[in-house]
Amino acid sequence: MRILNQHGSMGFLDLFIIMLVVGGLMYGGARVAQNTAETKAKQPITKTVQQPPVAANTKITWEFDEEQSVWVAKGGTAPACSTPLLKQSPVDPGLATSVLYPGQYRGNNYKAHGGLAFDNLKATDVMVRAPMDADMTGLVRYIEKGEIQYLMTFTNSCGVSYRFDHVYALPPKLQAVADKLPAPKIDDTGGLPLSTPVPVKAGEIIATAVGHPKTNNIAVDFGVYDLRTPNDISKNATWAALHTQYRAQDFYGRCWLEMLPSTDSARVKKLPARDQKSGAISDYCSTAAGNTLSVNGGRP
Repeated sequence: MRILNQHGSMGFLDLFIIMLVVGGLMYGGARVAQNTAETKAKQPITKTVQQPPVAANTKITWEFDEEQSVWVAKGGTAPACSTPLLKQSPVDPGLATSVLYPGQYRGNNYKAHGGLAFDNLKATDVMVRAPMDADMTGLVRYIEKGEIQYLMTFTNSCGVSYRFDHVYALPPKLQAVADKLPAPKIDDTGGLPLSTPVPVKAGEIIATAVGHPKTNNIAVDFGVYDLRTPNDISKNATWAALHTQYRAQDFYGRCWLEMLPSTDSARVKKLPARDQKSGAISDYCSTAAGNTLSVNGGRP
């Protein structure tokens, strides 16, 4: 409450009281500022540590363990495979005239792959499409009967691989890879895995011609391998003892005739067998005429 003297001005007492109040406020403000500074000084100094970036998903690759005779997924846990495994047939089975069964002897050599022949067509009449999403992990070019041939390997990260041989011409995307390969040698199909795999999608054209045009032998080899688990015939000790050299293929080959879309599968099974000696013998196909063990004790 302000008290004025008779002249309406502030007296000495009033002025003294105001000075006391202002001084107290200034002192209190200074103490608050001092306490705040002291509190901050007592708090631990923290630094923002930048966390290392999370690594991108590592590409799953499959390698064969020779000692254990098993395929092993490298780089993480393999994803589950889609169903069905083969989204489509690699070629139009209506064009084929005969079939080679996988898992039989041909020319005294065991073949884990099969194939299809097209006796009424030219090499360029047959286009091959990827039957499932995969990476082209291997590509080899070699010379056979005076003509360049391509051996192609594709692998899905889930653990299914498929191969084509006797491919005669490639689309530009894959031809660009082939052009960087070593010069082809006669009957030499050896080669290293591609340093940079090439992804393909189911249905994508991966070959624009097949076979040997000069000799009019128009055919393509096709093999499917499930790397996740050995096939049934490999569990037979007698058979397994006869197939130690190429276990990575022989132990994991599958009957692709039974994996095609139902209509195509039925059509292919009705085709005559191309190999005159082994016919419809197969170690992998459940509907085959028999297996190699029942024919000659598992030998050629």
